[in-house]
Amino acid sequence: MKVNNKALLIAILATVSLAACGGGGGDAGGGGGNNEPVSENHPTPASDTQPNPVTPVAEVPPSNLRYPASLFTFIAGRQIAPVRPLSDGGTVTQYYVTPQLPDGLSLDIDSGVISGAPTGRQERVTYTVVGKNRGGSTTSGIGITVVPAQEWMVASEMNTQRTHPGVAFLTGGQILVAGGMDRGNNQLATAEVFDPMAQQWTTTGTMNTARDEPAITALTDGRALVTGGRFLSNFLASSEIYDPKTGRWSLTGNMKQQRVGPAATLLADGKVLVAGGYAFGSIASSEIFDPSSGKWTDAGHMTDPREQPTLARLHDGKVLVAGGFSNGAYLSSCELFDPATGMWSPTAKMKSARDQYAAITLHDGRVFVAGGWNSAAVADAEIYDPSSGTWTSAGKMSVGRTGASAVQLPSGKVLVSGGSGDSAPQSSAEVYDLATGKWSAVKNMTSGRIFHKSTILNDGGVMAFGGATSKTSERWFE
Repeated sequence: MKVNNKALLIAILATVSLAACGGGGGDAGGGGGNNEPVSENHPTPASDTQPNPVTPVAEVPPSNLRYPASLFTFIAGRQIAPVRPLSDGGTVTQYYVTPQLPDGLSLDIDSGVISGAPTGRQERVTYTVVGKNRGGSTTSGIGITVVPAQEWMVASEMNTQRTHPGVAFLTGGQILVAGGMDRGNNQLATAEVFDPMAQQWTTTGTMNTARDEPAITALTDGRALVTGGRFLSNFLASSEIYDPKTGRWSLTGNMKQQRVGPAATLLADGKVLVAGGYAFGSIASSEIFDPSSGKWTDAGHMTDPREQPTLARLHDGKVLVAGGFSNGAYLSSCELFDPATGMWSPTAKMKSARDQYAAITLHDGRVFVAGGWNSAAVADAEIYDPSSGTWTSAGKMSVGRTGASAVQLPSGKVLVSGGSGDSAPQSSAEVYDLATGKWSAVKNMTSGRIFHKSTILNDGGVMAFGGATSKTSERWFE
């Protein structure tokens, strides 16, 4: 057979070339070892071609939602200052409240701010505000009361009617009332406390000795000191301390002098000054109680003996005593006690002699007195200025008032309520404007009151309570 050499040579070269490239005569996947080419139809490992999965980050939930207070009292028809929430943790993105807020008030769902002007009166209702985001939620409970302006409203009733009890205003807004005489003229050892959160009077521990016309002073550590008074026909020098944490009374050191109806005030150093009163006659002496030792020390004698005086601590630490009754005479004289020297010194006289008057220390440090008794009920008022040591007239009330009560309002004006003219206890009340020097009448209290007390509670409203003829309490908002 004749062989075509040229064709044969081409075939051999093609075979060699194909083998060198890994092809021909073999398995499609074999022949190459580490030099094996990867077919484009073979998948690559997932770790080489796919990204790692992303884990979602959980949103931090909010916590500890709260408002500036847990209880709010708003006045009907009056715009409220916006009430803003605070919270911890994650940012709150939405708020809601249940039940619905009083008519006229609203809660902003984005900020949680409560605003508006409530339109009608409402007893306290508790609301739950919820703040949430995608991570969770938090809640806050608030109580809202809506009251009418300048209208007296009946409040919680005391457990016992008391004439001439001791009264102390404790820390946290609580009011302690102890002793006094009941309707049958029996001297009382019982005591009760008003809780502004619960808006109720509750009985507390009984004193070791029944006493009427004592003096009670709130101490800096939250306790209260009761001193003196009268039990049966006995004038008392004994003293006791009330502890609100336990509700119990414990005996402490006796005063050096028996005293009925003394005046007492807390000094700047936490000690208590007691002055005047009566026991077989009007008393001029004074003494100081040290709560740390339970002991009394002499504090000198006033120039004039004084029954039913009032002590007012001034901003410089000195104490003003004014007026009172002295062995058959009504006093206009006044004196200053200086704790730094332990000495009494005279200061300017009041324009009118008086006892059983209403007196308060004003926010600016001056002392305001109104009413009282001087053979008849006194209607005029005056103000003592410690910087000049002088008294100036504060006009006249519409009626004379003995045994009235005075309190300075948040606006700076002074509310004087109750007292007696020449007969029955009065329910009328009036306001003195320090800026204009004018008196104006307000609506009457729900009950006539004499020798009662009044104070400003934490909600800014007035609380008037007790008196010789009533065990009720009532509220008033400016």
